[in-house]
Amino acid sequence: MKRILVAVDGSEHSMKAVDTAAEMAAGGGAKLSLLAVVPSAAAMADELEVYARSEGLLKELPRILASVQPTFLEPAAARARAKKATDISLETATGDAATEILATARDVGVDMIVMGSRGRGRLRGLLLGSVSQKVAAHAPCSVLIVR
Repeated sequence: MKRILVAVDGSEHSMKAVDTAAEMAAGGGAKLSLLAVVPSAAAMADELEVYARSEGLLKELPRILASVQPTFLEPAAARARAKKATDISLETATGDAATEILATARDVGVDMIVMGSRGRGRLRGLLLGSVSQKVAAHAPCSVLIVR
């Protein structure tokens, strides 16, 4: 395995995914790519857009959302280094999480995607599907979902 992509969203599950992927990368000398996906304004829930508009924040949303990226990626990279991973890249994308993870996996040519499992309510998961379900179903490579 030469390249591992980890989806990072700051959750406990995604940090466990970083740990697992970093151990795999360190043990096999693989390159580790940490990816944070920030929702685009178009992908935001209507309620958030209405709130932002009412508070005069709509034009500030891209800057606010972009500021979240270092909050997720820097701690994830430090955690990966603590697990002895050495070849680490930090990547960001804007849009739908599953779509961007899949696009990055294809563009970069990863051998494996590692991501955390985040539970959703049964009904919501049944109707909408989770990011991990979508990625696992459509990935061009193996997918490891960490709990």
